[in-house]
Amino acid sequence: DDAIGRSAVKRGAQDYIVKSILETNLLNRAIFHSIERKQTEEELRKSEEKYRELFLRSKDAIYMSTVEGDFIDINPAGLALFGYALDDLRTLKVKDLYVNERDRIQLIEELNTKGEVEDYEIVLVKKDKATRLHCLLTTLVIYDNNNQVIGFQGIIKDFTEKKNAEDALVKS
Repeated sequence: DDAIGRSAVKRGAQDYIVKSILETNLLNRAIFHSIERKQTEEELRKSEEKYRELFLRSKDAIYMSTVEGDFIDINPAGLALFGYALDDLRTLKVKDLYVNERDRIQLIEELNTKGEVEDYEIVLVKKDKATRLHCLLTTLVIYDNNNQVIGFQGIIKDFTEKKNAEDALVKS
């Protein structure tokens, strides 16, 4: 029985009770932990659902990317902002959004130094490569358990209309 229990735990079981030593307090403990685990899993599911909704419904672009510049995820607002479809995400690289690749290098240097940036002004480009977007990035570094940089996550706010209005006002 004990070997079967250990084997079951290795395959994903949360707990086991050996029939030959079945006692009321052991059974009560197992039931209590099972109920507690189920409640925790439900709370986690609700929390994940809440943040997923925030990600999907945000009017600003929200993204996650690897250090190498591959997108892990970008929300619908981000896809719409840059003119891409969800299918494009497999081949889209972060560098594809930059007018000047040197701007990305400078951003990564600042992120590596500070760990985050807030309202970092940058010019990005839509899929058509002609439409430039004046954006503010709020981005932070994602670290692994060994404190190694594994990626970035952030929010991109488009302020092109505001920038164009300011430029027009200065010219007049």
